[in-house]
Amino acid sequence: MTDKSRVNGPYLIDHFRSPICNRLLDYWRSKASGAAPPAWTDIDLVELSDIARFIAVCDPVDGGRDFVARFFGTGIVDIFGFDRTGKTVTEGFAPERVEMVVERHRLPLTTGRPARVVGYLTAVGKDYPFAFEACYLPLLGKSGDVAHVISAYDFDYEPEESDAIAY
Repeated sequence: MTDKSRVNGPYLIDHFRSPICNRLLDYWRSKASGAAPPAWTDIDLVELSDIARFIAVCDPVDGGRDFVARFFGTGIVDIFGFDRTGKTVTEGFAPERVEMVVERHRLPLTTGRPARVVGYLTAVGKDYPFAFEACYLPLLGKSGDVAHVISAYDFDYEPEESDAIAY
């Protein structure tokens, strides 16, 4: 997978354009406790079966210097060409992409808020770029701190001109 140079984000947001991202955001909000994000234990992927194939759940390693995938949906595997379950970002991405992918996961980890990424990628075995919108949402761990990031990806996303910001 190689990202094109036109990417928007990540940045904090309260609404997405993608129905997949909005579905996850609405579910996440329904499980939240007031202003606090929901806990990983509040999330039931069966309740998200309609979009689970486009969901990933990652845990920070070494304070957020890397992230390991605890769940990597089959729809993401199909596009990326590999399954990252049990692997860190460092193990699963080309060295020139690692910091960008880690940053996307780190933002909700450090802010406790949703983050959005819009971009283009060329996936393994595919000869054309895919536009995508992704959301990254924080989840609390056993200690009550943000300890997980759940994300959803929409690869049928149709970007608008305002989405095409150099990054």
